Amino acid sequence: MKTNKLLTLTVFFAFAFISCTKEAVTYGLNTETNAGTDNKAKYFVASVESSPLTKTALYESKDGYDLKWSYKDRIKVYSGNAAVLFETESSYATSANFSPVDGAHLPAADKYIAFYPASLDKDNLTLPEKQTWTLDSVKGFPMYAESDTRNLSFHNLCGIIRFRIKVKTADTFNVSKITLSCENSGLSGAFRIVNDAAVVTSKNTAVTLECNSAVNLYTFTATDFFITVPAGNYYPLLVNIASSDGKEKNYVSDGSIPVKRSEITSINLTIDASSTTDGSLESIPVSDIDVNFSER
Repeated sequence: MKTNKLLTLTVFFAFAFISCTKEAVTYGLNTETNAGTDNKAKYFVASVESSPLTKTALYESKDGYDLKWSYKDRIKVYSGNAAVLFETESSYATSANFSPVDGAHLPAADKYIAFYPASLDKDNLTLPEKQTWTLDSVKGFPMYAESDTRNLSFHNLCGIIRFRIKVKTADTFNVSKITLSCENSGLSGAFRIVNDAAVVTSKNTAVTLECNSAVNLYTFTATDFFITVPAGNYYPLLVNIASSDGKEKNYVSDGSIPVKRSEITSINLTIDASSTTDGSLESIPVSDIDVNFSER
């Protein structure tokens, strides 16, 4: 780990999967309470609420999932208009020290504001139109914190739609990208924070999850695709799943898809690769949220 006489940030992730409902999978937090309050101290102590995941990987346990920081994860901390990046050298850790990048100095302030991922800018908050598929996780799940001390309690700004996708027996299909759209709801673009949640103010009604390499699907084991979206009720939700060889599957929800801040909504799909071009409609059950998808 880097040594630095300037301030160090300590972030605690200590939570576990605690309940499962028809609408969402909810994660709970065991909150750390030993945070310091002295603004002259050389460190921050931060905690995270019921976070489903961040850039770091999810690790399945008997109770659900545990979250651990990844090497070189970064956050951005503001003191007034001054901003400093903090970085961790820990790996697979539920508690990690974050030190200022390149020895940067963050002046003391009456209020600190912090963001994850570090690419977020408090004066130009934006949810990206394109996200990158990450195995068993999501990259850059957005969070923020405000504090008048060096106790930073992060809040999750969005929810997640998790597609659990299989392919029918004897079929082959790979996923190169998944695009979600909803005519009446913003899924990406500029946003503001209202009651700890991201509220999109742009008119961008789509978001795309891209795979750097096509992801093969299997018959008996579902592959997970996590997509970060603002909280809301999406009706109808349109889903386009494209393969690397030009095949496409298109679905539309038969009902509203609810997504709550800081929760995961799971959608189960089984792709019939033989019907990618004939325009037939097939009812697709969404077991976790009692809403059906049909091909379109």
